[in-house]
Amino acid sequence: TLASGIYRNSLFISHLNHSYMLWYVIVITIGFSVKTPLYIVHVWLPKAHVEAPLAGSIVLAGVLLKLGRYGFILFCPWLNNLILTVYAYLSILGAIYCSFICLRNYDIKRLIAYRSVVHIGVVTIGVVSGLEIGYKCAIIIVIAHGVCSPFLFSLAYYLYSCSHSRVISCN
Repeated sequence: TLASGIYRNSLFISHLNHSYMLWYVIVITIGFSVKTPLYIVHVWLPKAHVEAPLAGSIVLAGVLLKLGRYGFILFCPWLNNLILTVYAYLSILGAIYCSFICLRNYDIKRLIAYRSVVHIGVVTIGVVSGLEIGYKCAIIIVIAHGVCSPFLFSLAYYLYSCSHSRVISCN
């Protein structure tokens, strides 16, 4: 991707002084946070999954949302503690809020979408911790999530095609 190309281009980064480097990393990270399912910037995500056809949900859950995680994992070591603390709090609050929404949800596709936000919040905590085990677990969760989420959306579509309802109690 473009961001990883810029990240790996040491000539470009070596010409930035420290104050510009901080702003560069903040802007790139905000850009990736739009692709990362943080609940604050992803209020539209469950609605997008509910209204999208099966292929759209699969591509969104399996590929597109993982690009934001990839960028966040790349740029996280460059961030200072204040920005990391903000990301950690946003992830924890979003994960807790979405967990409560999952408890009261009745739509299968919306439940899968909110579950995705909760799991990716856990990934953010792993990356923000700065520990090697946090990074390894975050990568494992991202890969597993990229495989499991499309299958869950396929299963939801199969249930919908059999019962013509996405309501959990009807299935």
